[in-house]
Amino acid sequence: MIQQSEATKLLSLPTELLTEVMKNMTWKSVMRARKTCRRLQDVSKSLAVWRHLVRQEPRFSLCLEQPIEAYSSDELEYFLLRRKKTEVGYERAANGSGFELRRRILPVSTNSTYDCARLVPGGRWLLISTRHGSVKYYDLSTQDPTGRLLIPKRYIRSTSWMCVDVDMNSPTLRFNLALTNLDRNCDWGGCINFQRRFEIWEVSLVVDESGRGVGLSAGHKAQSSFLQEPKGNVYSVFLVGDYLSYEVMGQQERCVFFVQWKDIRESSYPKRMVTVPSMNAYILLNDHVCTINGSFISLVSLSALTEFTTVPPLRPTTSYTPLATIKLPESIYEDGVSNPMIYQDSQHFVAYLGCDFYEIVVSDSDASPGPQFDAIRVGRLPHRSWVGNCTISLSDGFCLAWLNRGGMLLQRFPGLKSSPGHQALLQVEGLNQFCLSLNVLDMASGQVITQQPSHIVISTFHLS
Repeated sequence: MIQQSEATKLLSLPTELLTEVMKNMTWKSVMRARKTCRRLQDVSKSLAVWRHLVRQEPRFSLCLEQPIEAYSSDELEYFLLRRKKTEVGYERAANGSGFELRRRILPVSTNSTYDCARLVPGGRWLLISTRHGSVKYYDLSTQDPTGRLLIPKRYIRSTSWMCVDVDMNSPTLRFNLALTNLDRNCDWGGCINFQRRFEIWEVSLVVDESGRGVGLSAGHKAQSSFLQEPKGNVYSVFLVGDYLSYEVMGQQERCVFFVQWKDIRESSYPKRMVTVPSMNAYILLNDHVCTINGSFISLVSLSALTEFTTVPPLRPTTSYTPLATIKLPESIYEDGVSNPMIYQDSQHFVAYLGCDFYEIVVSDSDASPGPQFDAIRVGRLPHRSWVGNCTISLSDGFCLAWLNRGGMLLQRFPGLKSSPGHQALLQVEGLNQFCLSLNVLDMASGQVITQQPSHIVISTFHLS
């Protein structure tokens, strides 16, 4: 404890020096010092202190929409403490101390059914696609979020799927939004024509005259639209940088196509293909392809795949040599692979097999001669019946998986943290295996999004 004479010496320092002292303290120490006296309380709220504290955090950890200079000290304090309280809420849930989720219900459908919900990293913007190809967005930072139109209705009847790829190099929020629409229009003879179309939209933050973010806008100039080739059911769509990957299931084979989506304006376009013989997942990682086939995970150079413009048959047409291959103890569950996350010079995703969760890490730094590829077991369930058709979401060192027993498992994995931590079981009312989508977990805001037929459930596990 600080003696009275030491406290008097500290308070005798000029404000500039007190500010420098607090900049070298942890956020917890700053909050404790605030409670001691009025002067330290004032210094603890200074803009310089909170800018310094926020800069110590990785940008992806807080997911700020604008540069630090655009925020007040109160706003920076809110963003940082929200993130820290999220971790405290997780620890309490993991330790079984009786922490409960807070819930909000967001009605999103009245006359028509929505197809897909995506939470933009940062937890403020929720995207909803409808059966008519339109997309609305909701500002979850408001008390009563209402839907605002982002992309207008373009089809009579359609089934939509969305994928979000945030540009981490942009100073303000900017992301590409991939939409795949199965347009079901009738021809002149009354027959139904099924036409799968991909669209890429550039979405950016709208700021008002004071520089505050107030909404989202979709840029038509950045739109890229093209038809799916060949015909078949599409199961997964990923958007990473300049590449879009989509999975097509034919009558006998399952193939993944990779397309450089920029400047595409025609139905015939260059593409690359890899065949996945069995019903398992895949991931596209920048200029590398990570294929998952049973218990084998392989890293393949995208340039090693033959480029073509015509529609090939859905069977292997060329051979390629993987850069690296890892064999896991068991086969990975169908759809049991998370969305990829980028951390500086490495990319991570989590796969589920048997009772185990594995973190897959691909590193590609200038210091290494080539990409480094590894799989690390990071968690285990007591019994394999706890997880069904597993859907996993990944956010800043945490993975979330749906459980058969009416809840979700939140697991910190040690590849990005100093210690693995415990597993936290989150109970969400009305949760079922059809509720989850890829972007449902956001650690920056401590939110979990689950989908229901007529509404969205927003569950928050950071402390109030």
